[in-house]
Amino acid sequence: MKTETEKQLYYANLFAHSCEPILLIDPYANRIQEANPAACQLLEYDQAQLLDTKASELFGDKL
Repeated sequence: MKTETEKQLYYANLFAHSCEPILLIDPYANRIQEANPAACQLLEYDQAQLLDTKASELFGDKL
């Protein structure tokens, strides 16, 4: 059985190293909370830029 810390590290590693773009978005605050490197590459933003961008600027009213 994995400890909570091991689970957190597993999912953080999965998120960071996935070749699929992943964004964690808070639709109520209209904010991008996290972006993995694949998402940054696809959207041509660095992570700091993405975290400072409103989700609606990227996706319009589709959220």
